[in-house]
Amino acid sequence: MGHIVPEKRLTRPVSRPLGGIRADFGRRVWYERPQVPPASADSTPSEARTVGKSDQSGQDRKAAGKALAKLQHHERGTTGRTSNQSARDRKAARKSAEDGGLHGERERRAAVDRGPSTQRRSKRPNSTRTGSSRAGSARPTRKPGRRPQGGGKGKSILTAANADRHDLYQRSVQNPEEEAKFVAKTFRALRRREATALREDFCGTAAFCCAWVRLLPELNRATGLDIDREVLDWGRTRNLAGLGELADRVTLREQDVRESTPAEFDVVTAFNFSYWLFKTRPALREYFEAVHRSLKDDGVFFLDAYGGWEAHEPMREKRAVDGGFTYVWDQDLVDPINSGILNHIHFRFRDGTQLERAFTYDWRLWSLPEIRELLEEAGFADAAVYWDVAPEDEGEDYRQQTRAKNQPGWLAYIVACK
Repeated sequence: MGHIVPEKRLTRPVSRPLGGIRADFGRRVWYERPQVPPASADSTPSEARTVGKSDQSGQDRKAAGKALAKLQHHERGTTGRTSNQSARDRKAARKSAEDGGLHGERERRAAVDRGPSTQRRSKRPNSTRTGSSRAGSARPTRKPGRRPQGGGKGKSILTAANADRHDLYQRSVQNPEEEAKFVAKTFRALRRREATALREDFCGTAAFCCAWVRLLPELNRATGLDIDREVLDWGRTRNLAGLGELADRVTLREQDVRESTPAEFDVVTAFNFSYWLFKTRPALREYFEAVHRSLKDDGVFFLDAYGGWEAHEPMREKRAVDGGFTYVWDQDLVDPINSGILNHIHFRFRDGTQLERAFTYDWRLWSLPEIRELLEEAGFADAAVYWDVAPEDEGEDYRQQTRAKNQPGWLAYIVACK
């Protein structure tokens, strides 16, 4: 439905805070507290004193220093070990060097995992989808859009039995109003005119289509494509019905996004990483070519992507949502050989019930260079990256960038001009 997000850390296994939310690293064996060597038998009573937490950290740092010194000695060629053994030494030394400062970090992580954070949104996908449908798609959460309904005084309490997964997804993940503004503003800056005709691929419940026609009611029109009839019907009943007379400006089609439509669109969007269900270069290029044919001569294609080193790690993040439920982003499986990823979205409620795997996404984790190269192969003249340059404690501000510093989790837009 519409849309999770990461300075380069090759040797440090410690995850920094991500938008105020820390990942659950309970499964990581290398985070176990280092053991303090016992005092030698010939130590005096004063030397064999009990080691407290602060002293333990000091012991760890000393041990790490010795390990690093030994490593440097090996790397100068004073040993005949194999390259694999040296690699193991380097990993062990770095682990020892870092572990000394991990005690408090682990405890803070555990505290965060016990309760959702209320700080800035996580820059990581926050949804999932199966097949080519967009019944819910992963993406970093953005600033809240309209205030969600329900959960207030006099409202019924949400439970797994009475909750609607599409409604939960829209309330916890999407902010179509802000995204529509970004598309309109960026198109205007690139083409010096207003974009009015928009096609939303993988439209799901068509929340973005509705936001687009509301943005400029007298001119804007939107067409949504999706192969999931059930989700399209939900969107017609729940979202288009709320548009009133503007509903006539939205057309929803049960159609594969790889099938070309007339070249009548100023803008085509593929948000929430929906297009990542295409796992091979030929399949993704075929889709990009179909989009290219459907755009006007000066049309623009908007996509999003997420990444960062934590995108390559199994983990869970949870966040409280207004209305009485908790959203859980679950990076279940990561395959480093083919870049395959399996993500889920779960919802938990105050009464203890939960919706497990409300949405599931079986994707390929595409990199920005791969996406841009395929867009150019499909005929687009330019594919620029728009990166969030806002400070961590402020709202989002996406600007065109040619270089960026890697982060634990990041979210970016790709804007391709025909």
